[in-house]
Amino acid sequence: MSKVDDESTWPTYSNDDGTGQSGTPLDEDFLDAILDSINAVVHSASNPTVSVANCIDEIVTARGSEASLDARLDVSLNNDGTLITPADVITESKLQSTLGAVNLLANEDFLLWSALGTPDYWGVVGPLTVVRAGTGEADTTRKVGPYCLKLTHISGTPYIWQSVIDQGLHPAMDNLEGQKIAVGCWIKSSGGGAHAKMYIYDGATATSLYSAGAGSWEWVSGTHEISSSANRIWMGLQIMSAGDAYFSGPTVIFSDYAPSRWIPSPRELVTIPLSFTGALATGDNQGSHIFERSALLIDVQACPGTPHDGTAVAPAAGPITIDVEKLETGASWVSVFSGAKDIVADGAFFGSTQPDGDYDHRCFHGYSGASVDNTVIRLNLDAVNGAESFNFLLRFVQYARALEGLYAYNDHGGAT
Repeated sequence: MSKVDDESTWPTYSNDDGTGQSGTPLDEDFLDAILDSINAVVHSASNPTVSVANCIDEIVTARGSEASLDARLDVSLNNDGTLITPADVITESKLQSTLGAVNLLANEDFLLWSALGTPDYWGVVGPLTVVRAGTGEADTTRKVGPYCLKLTHISGTPYIWQSVIDQGLHPAMDNLEGQKIAVGCWIKSSGGGAHAKMYIYDGATATSLYSAGAGSWEWVSGTHEISSSANRIWMGLQIMSAGDAYFSGPTVIFSDYAPSRWIPSPRELVTIPLSFTGALATGDNQGSHIFERSALLIDVQACPGTPHDGTAVAPAAGPITIDVEKLETGASWVSVFSGAKDIVADGAFFGSTQPDGDYDHRCFHGYSGASVDNTVIRLNLDAVNGAESFNFLLRFVQYARALEGLYAYNDHGGAT
C-alpha cells in the first residue's frame, strides 16, 4: 500500500509564483481530492468504517500482557508462521505411537517374590540388598500397587535387571534396528543426581536415565534407539553409591516417545483344577502341579465334582480340611497357610479359603528345566469325613509376557 506522503497518491498541485495570481487554488475541489487521497491509503474498501484508531486499539488488546504483538505471536508461532506445538500436546503421530502400548516387562509392580530376596523375572548382579517394601512390610514405602523394590548399596555399581528380548536373538530383532524403545520408572532417592538410575541396553549401546535424587518419587523416562548391532534388550535398575533407592512401575514399550506414566504389565487369572471322583482319601500330595510361569496363589475353592448327577456326597460329622504346600529349596514343603484350613463345612458342598502364610510361600517360580525348587504346589487332605467327588480349584495371578514367543523355553527373566 502507498504511504500518505507518496506524491503519486496525492492530488496534483503547483506553487504560486509570488504574485498571488498563480498556482493551484485551495478550494473545495482540491480539499476533496486530498481527502480522497488520504482515504485511499488509511481505509479499506471492504471495511470502510474501520479507522486507524480502531486498528491501534485492536493491536494493543491483541498483545495481551506482552510488550508487543510480535512478542505475543512468538509464544505460538515460529518466524516462518508455522505453529509452535506445546510439549504436552498429543500429536497424531504420538498418539499412534503410544495407543495400546503394552509393557514388555513382567512383575513390574514387584508382586511376585517366590524366593526370599529376589523378585521373580529379575536378576541381581553385584553386592546388593534387595527388599520388598510397601503394604504390610517393615518399610511401607510404595508408589504403584501394594509393593515396590528397595535397593541398598553395598559396594561397586550393582544392579537388578530383566530381559525384554533374549540375548542372541538377532534374527528376531533385525526389524527393530534404528527404531526406538521407550522406558520409564518411578524412582525415589535422596542421593543426588548420580545415585539411582534406570537403563536400557541392546548388547551394543545403552541409555541411562537418572533420578534427580531429591528424596521424593520422580517419574524418570526417555527413549533408546536400537543399534544395528543389537542382540538383546535388557532393562536395568541401578544404585551407584551408598544409601537406599526405591523403584516402582518400571515400564518398557515400543514407541518413539517416552511414556508419561506407568503402564501395567499384562496379567491373567489362572485356575488349576484338581478333581477327585469317588471317596476322598486323606493324606499328603493328593494332587500337585508344576508351574511353567511364575504365579501368586490368591484363592482355593472347593465344589462338587459332579453336581448334576447326584453322586457328590457332602462331608458328614465334620468339615473337609486341607493344606496347600510349596516345595522350597532343599526339598522342604512349606504351607501357604498359617495352618490347615477347613474349606467345606459339615453337610456343605461349596467352600473357599485364602492363603495367609508367609508371602513368599504363596509365590511360585516358573520351571526352568534345571530345578523344581519353588515351582511345585501340592494339595494335602487332612480330613474328609466321608465326602466324595469334589473339585479343588487353585486360583493364581500370572503375568502374560507380550514377547514370550521370543524367549528360550526356560527363560523367566534375569533370574535364569
